[in-house]
Amino acid sequence: MTKPILTIVRGLPGSGKSTYARKLAAETGAMLIEPDALLVRGGVYWYTQGRYKAARGCADRILGMAMYTGCKEAIGCDVVYADVLPTHFDIMCLMEIVGAMYGYTTVTVIDMPLLTVDESMARNRHAVRRKDIERMAREWEPWKGID
Repeated sequence: MTKPILTIVRGLPGSGKSTYARKLAAETGAMLIEPDALLVRGGVYWYTQGRYKAARGCADRILGMAMYTGCKEAIGCDVVYADVLPTHFDIMCLMEIVGAMYGYTTVTVIDMPLLTVDESMARNRHAVRRKDIERMAREWEPWKGID
């Protein structure tokens, strides 16, 4: 059995990560996991930090079940995971969930073009608060791989 592939698409709100991730998942046949999608109810985006944290936890459990080949319940499929994930720590946490740190999974990280706070405010479709975008932008660490 080949190693499942995790492709992480990350960027600030409005950077195009959802659009890119949907297209990539459709082209490759991978499962798409996006915590933001779990915050939509009746066509309305219901973001609060608490709801996002719960959605992220749910998305991470789905990710683990989809990919982690060391788990007997795992499906072992390729996944495209789209989220902001501003820090290396955020990325490493996802890698730990799927066993990439132990060689069970292959990981590719795609950084969307970095936007200014004003560009992100103008382009994001989820009405993310300016202070949240400013925090994400301050925390942003370009991905250069594992040292």
